[in-house]
Amino acid sequence: MDIQAFVLGFVLGSIVGGTIIAWHTWWRKKRLAQLKPDKPSPPEQKVVAPLVDEHDAKHATGPLPVLIEAATRGSVVVWRALARNVNCPPEVLAILSKGGDWEVRESCARHPRTPPDCLELLMKEAENDVCIAMALVYNRNLPSAHLDKLLKRFPDCNDLRKGVAGNSNTSASTRRKLADDPHLTVRWFVASCPHAPLDVLQHIAEKDPVTENRRVALESIKKQKLDQNGANSG
Repeated sequence: MDIQAFVLGFVLGSIVGGTIIAWHTWWRKKRLAQLKPDKPSPPEQKVVAPLVDEHDAKHATGPLPVLIEAATRGSVVVWRALARNVNCPPEVLAILSKGGDWEVRESCARHPRTPPDCLELLMKEAENDVCIAMALVYNRNLPSAHLDKLLKRFPDCNDLRKGVAGNSNTSASTRRKLADDPHLTVRWFVASCPHAPLDVLQHIAEKDPVTENRRVALESIKKQKLDQNGANSG
């Protein structure tokens, strides 16, 4: 009987003691919370929507001031999308062409709406960057003197010679040289260019060892004569 009483007392004592400890812990935390000063609420974070998202940049939608500001402080993703957009305004391209992202500048070098003064700056960069140079030779607004300069700077670059061969501003003398280029694709670009001199096309049509190049040259000759006849009749 004494053992049962001892066990019962031990169990009751444990329950009461645990309750007291739990209550004391709760009371102590509450008291400390009352003594501490209230922490200031963190400032409300304002979520600023992007000026232009990637979709809008790809289609150059939005007022010009918004696009200009996006080109100034937007993200690299937006800059690249703007630079690749054929409808990107010249004012925006002028900003992008001077930016720090190489891929954006490369797209501006190729873009037909990039302002002439920006092309001049990119020409300086192209002197030591063949990739920028290759982009520039595909720009239809690049003067023939610049095309010749880049061709002279990188004479062994096949892709650059292709761009020069197909550019409408390439001089007749340069096309005559490229008509005998060792790379067959370069000669194909000369043969397919609608602005190639007639004597250059006839040279390829008669002497090029590649059948496809001769065929393309003959088609270009035929088209030129049709255009000429249409102009004369008009």
